[in-house]
Amino acid sequence: MRYLGGKARLAKRIAAIVDMNRVDGEPYWDLCCGAGNVLAAISPRGPRHAVDVVPCLVRLHREVRDGIFVPPAEATRETHAALRQRAMADPLCDDPLLAFYGFGLSFCGDWFCGYAESPDYDYLGAATRGLAKKREPFRGVEFLCVPWQSIVDRISGTVYIDPPYAGTTGYKAAPPHDPVAFWRDADALVERDAVRQVFVSEYKAPAHWTEIARWDRKKSINHGTCIERLFTRAKYQGGKVENGAEIARERAEAACSISDIVDGASKETPDEISVLESVPA
Repeated sequence: MRYLGGKARLAKRIAAIVDMNRVDGEPYWDLCCGAGNVLAAISPRGPRHAVDVVPCLVRLHREVRDGIFVPPAEATRETHAALRQRAMADPLCDDPLLAFYGFGLSFCGDWFCGYAESPDYDYLGAATRGLAKKREPFRGVEFLCVPWQSIVDRISGTVYIDPPYAGTTGYKAAPPHDPVAFWRDADALVERDAVRQVFVSEYKAPAHWTEIARWDRKKSINHGTCIERLFTRAKYQGGKVENGAEIARERAEAACSISDIVDGASKETPDEISVLESVPA
């Protein structure tokens, strides 16, 4: 299912890095799960939890997991317009059809940003097939509809966060994003004893976060290019920084090489992801 900034083309590569740094049996938390692409690529070798603040999206994921969501047999511009009006009137409505239409059948996966249709592409079929493929990977996942900052006492193990990127379009279905507050909260999360490692996708990060992987990516809206980056941060111990970030960097280099081989047979084309490289030490 299309979703603005959903990491569909990078999910396996990000998951390879996160999984390689994960301990068997350790909880995995995806704190801005969005379309759930990275979540679906994470191994189920420990408890998995996914968090998002959009009620209809979280309910859609739950129903896909439980095998009870039934996609529409046909889609129309009129239905899209009616559901858009409903979504604007009640942002907390948890009808999964709102998420299906609002993301999967909207231009570039942007929340009700114009009805997506083309004689050359089956948007309805693509969204339906995409969700069907996630049923098995979603089995056993706990989906929570809350701001992750409100449940920090529950979060433990390995954490991945894909927040709205600073200075970008943002998400119309979610409250405004405050980048300064986000990095403050992410720093506090790293320092929790129960949390072993935190990974963040962004274009930029504060200087004390370590960039461990980067990818050149073609933008879906204006067809320009950008550099996606994955960051992590070590804990502070007695005024010194642990070497966790350096270990993560080394493992990321190995995971990038592995995922490059795995994805060699994928349907990605050179102009979609033109470069995959780990950041040199």
